[in-house]
Amino acid sequence: MKPHLPLRTIQARARQDRSLRRDTLLALAFVAGWALFTGDVLAETVRVQTSSVTIAETDYPGALAEVRFANGQGDHTADTEFPLTLDGITVEVSAILGRGGADDTITVDAPEGLIAIPRTLTIADGTAGRVLIMRLDMEGM
Repeated sequence: MKPHLPLRTIQARARQDRSLRRDTLLALAFVAGWALFTGDVLAETVRVQTSSVTIAETDYPGALAEVRFANGQGDHTADTEFPLTLDGITVEVSAILGRGGADDTITVDAPEGLIAIPRTLTIADGTAGRVLIMRLDMEGM
C-alpha cells in the first residue's frame, strides 16, 4: 500500500506540472511564431535569459545563412558559448552580456572556408542585428 501524501504536497506538484506545461507551450508558440514571422522553416535558436540567437536561412545575396541576435531588455547575469547549426554549417557563438544596461555582444566564429560578417556584433537592449555567414571567397561581394 502506498503512503498518502499531504494535501499541500499534492497541490504543489499539481501547480508545478501546470507551470511546466504552460512554459513548454509558450516556448513552442514562440518558435512557431518566429518561423511564421520570418518565414524560416529551418532555424536553430538559443535563448540566453531575455535574448535570443538564431541561425537561419537568409535572402541576402551570396550569404549561406545569417545569425540573428535579438537583445532583450534586462540585466543579464551570465556569459555563455554555444554552437548553432543549419544545413551542415555549424558556427560557434560567444555571448558577452552587458550588465546594468550595458550593450550585449556576440562573436560568431565560422567554420573553415566560411566567414562571419561582421564577426562581432554589439547591440543595445531591445534591439536586434544580424551576422552573415558567407564563403570566404565571397567576402568582397
